Amino acid sequence: MTLRPDRLALFAAVLVVLIGYLAVFRPSEAAIAERYARLDDARERLDQRLALERRAGDARAHGAALAAWIRDAGLHDARPTIVARFLRRLDRRARADGVAISGVSAEPEARPNAVAVPAVVFDELPLRITARGSYANVLRLVRDLGDGTVAARVAIVALGNADRRAPGAPALHATFDVTLVRLPDDAPKAVRAAG
Repeated sequence: MTLRPDRLALFAAVLVVLIGYLAVFRPSEAAIAERYARLDDARERLDQRLALERRAGDARAHGAALAAWIRDAGLHDARPTIVARFLRRLDRRARADGVAISGVSAEPEARPNAVAVPAVVFDELPLRITARGSYANVLRLVRDLGDGTVAARVAIVALGNADRRAPGAPALHATFDVTLVRLPDDAPKAVRAAG
């Protein structure tokens, strides 16, 4: 079998292309695949870093909001200041809700320092409040006092019918406990600095 020159030239061209592919393109193909794998890894790390940065931004925003709430709620203030602020708020809310406050007293049997958050123990300032008004107004007062603008826990202790001397809806006599909280003077520095 004899090869004609044009077939021999075609065979030589195919052979050169095959050798070129095996010698040049095949190793480059592996290097390109390796680069794509590294790019994919880098892209994944970048996506993770961006997601972490977004979460860190959210955490910073929540931390700033918490610090503002601590500052606005006056958790760093002295006990008399916190009690006076709460009593002013109680007076405003009671007048707005149509409730008469008949008594406010300290509750010495409550345990101090009973509210624990990891690494922080809050001072408690327990108060017992007695009020009189319609059922809806007393419940609205309790809800308004526990709305989060003052760092306090509000719990109804007793509800009972009061004398019905004035015409209109029957009055309700209510007793509820309010526990004001504040950061103690020996709170960790990081918590005190937040406010």
